[in-house]
Amino acid sequence: MAMEIQCDECKQTGKGRYSTRWIEDKPVTLCDDCRYGKGIQKNVKSENQVFNELQTPFWKLMGQKPKPKDIAYEKYLKSKNMTYGDAVRERNMKGEYGSAADAFNKRG
Repeated sequence: MAMEIQCDECKQTGKGRYSTRWIEDKPVTLCDDCRYGKGIQKNVKSENQVFNELQTPFWKLMGQKPKPKDIAYEKYLKSKNMTYGDAVRERNMKGEYGSAADAFNKRG
């Protein structure tokens, strides 16, 4: 009787190819789906999350104290339930010159 190999992550058998690695002094067997598909994307951020992080103001990145205008702007964003990235997108949509905001919003 043949022994079935079981994936330690998804607990399924008979999926084709498996790989066994030593992690923290114990063997861990993963199927190719968990190893290359789901496993990699657990820690990946969406484009929207990355865009929002890139719009963080300089004073906040450097740990400086906000000026009164910055405090007022953050209160405004909070009242509208927006992030800095949302504010930049909205500003780009209302801009005088055409931008790629429409194409970007359709993607994500």
